[in-house]
Amino acid sequence: MTNIGHFRAAAKLLGGQRDIRTVAADGSDAVGGGVAVTRDSAVDWSPTWSPDGTRIAFQSIQPADLNPGGSFGAESRIWIAGADGRTPPKPVTAPGRPLGSHGMPQWWPGSDRIVFAVSAPSGVFLGAALWTVDARSGEFRELSTHERVSSEFTVAPDGRGVLVVGRNTTTLW
Repeated sequence: MTNIGHFRAAAKLLGGQRDIRTVAADGSDAVGGGVAVTRDSAVDWSPTWSPDGTRIAFQSIQPADLNPGGSFGAESRIWIAGADGRTPPKPVTAPGRPLGSHGMPQWWPGSDRIVFAVSAPSGVFLGAALWTVDARSGEFRELSTHERVSSEFTVAPDGRGVLVVGRNTTTLW
């Protein structure tokens, strides 16, 4: 769940479906569920607001890509949608581009770039990689790949760097 101003974006389970919704930060419209940003059969989570507050990036996976028992398997992707629920979601990453499951999106401050983690399929690469994609042009750029990089990171509020939790270590990079 992320906040901007008087609103928050949350992955909410309503009627057995996990969608992205915006709700008042004080919870006043929680009973009605707020504004639906996504309305589909996919499992959507990890919403994050664009710097200008008009769009939300999120991670999504189609039900067919879930492992038995509902655990995440194959390839999740990064999507963006209008925060007001009027602009339909569109993918900004695609299966195999880059190789692996795409997750944990965060907007780069003051830009149209989205930073995301890529966890490669078993046997391909043991760590994670950090990539960016420009939400408007679709241009990709790899930031980091290392066996000790995990998919847990945060972009500095001033945009001057990324703090990464090391994999199998207590180190922050």
